[in-house]
Amino acid sequence: MEYAVEFNNVWKSFRRGERAMLLRDAIPLMLNRLKHHRSFKEESTFWALKDVSFKVKKGEILGIIGPNGAGKTTTLTLLAGIMRPNKGHLITRGKVSCLIMAGAGFHPQFTGRENIYLNGSIIGMSKKEIDRKFDSIVEFAGYGLPDYKKFIDTPVKRYSSGMFVRLGFSIAAHVEPEILLVDEILAVGDAIFQQKCFEYIHNLKKSNATVVMVSHSMPSILNYCDRVIMLKDSKVEADGEPHKVISLFEHEMAKQMSWYSVGNVPIAKPRGQALFSNVKFEKGRQANGELHFDYGEPIEVSFNYDSLNYPLDDLCFSLVAYRKADGCRCFTVYSHTYGLHPNKSEGNIKLVIEDHNLLPSDYVFDLEICSIKGYASLGVHRERAVLIKPIDKNLTHQAFGVYQPRKVSWNAF
Repeated sequence: MEYAVEFNNVWKSFRRGERAMLLRDAIPLMLNRLKHHRSFKEESTFWALKDVSFKVKKGEILGIIGPNGAGKTTTLTLLAGIMRPNKGHLITRGKVSCLIMAGAGFHPQFTGRENIYLNGSIIGMSKKEIDRKFDSIVEFAGYGLPDYKKFIDTPVKRYSSGMFVRLGFSIAAHVEPEILLVDEILAVGDAIFQQKCFEYIHNLKKSNATVVMVSHSMPSILNYCDRVIMLKDSKVEADGEPHKVISLFEHEMAKQMSWYSVGNVPIAKPRGQALFSNVKFEKGRQANGELHFDYGEPIEVSFNYDSLNYPLDDLCFSLVAYRKADGCRCFTVYSHTYGLHPNKSEGNIKLVIEDHNLLPSDYVFDLEICSIKGYASLGVHRERAVLIKPIDKNLTHQAFGVYQPRKVSWNAF
């Protein structure tokens, strides 16, 4: 099988600490090190990647997730050819386009029009090709913004960050790459433009192009990736199906941000930037402080929310099911993934999961208001010790994997 990307036993180190670029700075720097008993070697080297290996098939969308500093962006910059590894080797087969920093190479004094030609030439397009694609680039960048064309002859230093990124993405999208590298860049655009970008990525996949995507937005990774790699401490911690690797990552993050727990289930401390009220599970029965369900019974929950003026384009809702015995995250359903985007700062939401396939066991449900871009909990409602009671007495409390439910609907009222 031919792979579009091969990453073989790659190691990459960087130097940290101050370095003297001029002779006049060298003596003060040396005296400072002597004063604090630090050698250059002690402060200079750290490994961003340690023996990392993976392969990406042609036409596959690979997601790379992990905590800050795990080596995600370093991996992309190596694939882009911006840096070289210390050890190991990597191969890319095909024309590579990068969205590691959209708008890199823009001149702030130049207009949008001038930067299209400047940036397009930097990433490999000829003037004739840019001429042919110019109108399409502007139209793509202005998707959902009817007045965007009015700003095309304005210096980009006067653009908002969203307009800046839109133009950078649009130029890169018109390179027609065989391999696209994306680093968190889609989180900056508004929801309408993000949808346009992901439609573009899906079209790339239909043309058998390959995408390697780094993001902290788990809904995006879950919805668009065929496979996910989790980096931790500069190494590959997990590699597999998106929902399984995401579940592992989210559980790791929850453990690190532990606030309180039920059994073995931790909870991340919410920021308090959004509130729930009138939370009601419309199926199941309350008994002894627990919510009892019959095996296979649908999960329906309604609630009111108040975003406390938090930006609506960064807001989504989620329901998470944990198995109480071991803290395993069994599923997460995001409103963002299922097409619900709140259009007002407060309102009423209803979630229906008709087919969840949870086996008989004790569970904990966390209803959350989340930040899409920052992967943070803004508000949490916890339903403790949810018990799924079997109809069939012969069903056992067997172990099971993580999966996404089917027949899920989110509705706003």
